Amino acid sequence: IKTGSYDLEFVLQDHVFGTQQREIVRVHVVEDTEYVPDNSADFITTSNLAEDFYNQGQYQHALEEYLKIYDETSPGLNEKIAGLYENLGQNDSAVPYWEINLKRDDDYSLKAAEKLLSYSLDTGNTERICLYLDYLLHSGKVVPESEILTIVDLLQKKQAYDEAISVMD
Repeated sequence: IKTGSYDLEFVLQDHVFGTQQREIVRVHVVEDTEYVPDNSADFITTSNLAEDFYNQGQYQHALEEYLKIYDETSPGLNEKIAGLYENLGQNDSAVPYWEINLKRDDDYSLKAAEKLLSYSLDTGNTERICLYLDYLLHSGKVVPESEILTIVDLLQKKQAYDEAISVMD
C-alpha cells in the first residue's frame, strides 16, 4: 500500500432487522519516519499551556504551542492559529488556515470567508474580494451595504468595472 489518505467504506448489516449502516473511515498511511504516536496527555498539556499563554496576551508563545499540536482537520485550531497570526500582525501567515476552514460547510467557513474578505480588502486584491464576497452572498450571509459600497468603490478605483457592476447586482 502506498502512503497517502484512503477512505474505506464499511457496511454493518443487521440480518435480524434487515438494516444496513454505512460508515466511512479515513486512514492515513505514512512512512515510519513520519509517524507521530497519539499521545492525548501531551496534547491536553500543550493545549492548556497554549491557552494560558493566549489568555496572558503572549500570542507568540501561544502560537508556538498550538503549532506543536496542529491538526489540519480541526477547524477550531485553524481558527485559533489564524487569529494568533492576526493578533501578531502576520495576516499573510493566517490566510492558509482561514482557507482550510473555508473548505468546510459550517460556521467556521463563514468566519473564514469574512476574515479573508477583510484581508483582501486591506490588500486590495480585487479577484479575492469578488471570490469571498460571492462565497458569503451565496451562503446566505447578509453583507452590510456599507461594506458592499466600500468594495464597489475599491473595484472602481482599480478600474475593475465589470466586477464592480457584478457586485452591485
